[in-house]
Amino acid sequence: MNEIIDELEPIVKKLSLYYGKRFNLQSEDLYQDGMLALLKSLSHYRHLRKDELKIVVKKIINRKIYETVKKELSIRTHEVSLEEIDGEG
Repeated sequence: MNEIIDELEPIVKKLSLYYGKRFNLQSEDLYQDGMLALLKSLSHYRHLRKDELKIVVKKIINRKIYETVKKELSIRTHEVSLEEIDGEG
């Protein structure tokens, strides 16, 4: 399993950096969610062959990071501006 984690960790890093820059989010948070998805999916799909496992896990990682992006962007649209509250805006 460690071999697969070592192979897929750079993909988690690339995806988290990509989405972080594209949507102006903290890539560290996205990386953490991606790594959690990686570890959980490896455990869940361990019965697959290595090549199949890597394909499935990559999709799961991408989906999880994108879900986090959507959630963060949704929160931003509902966040109140402090300037509005302080009467400065």
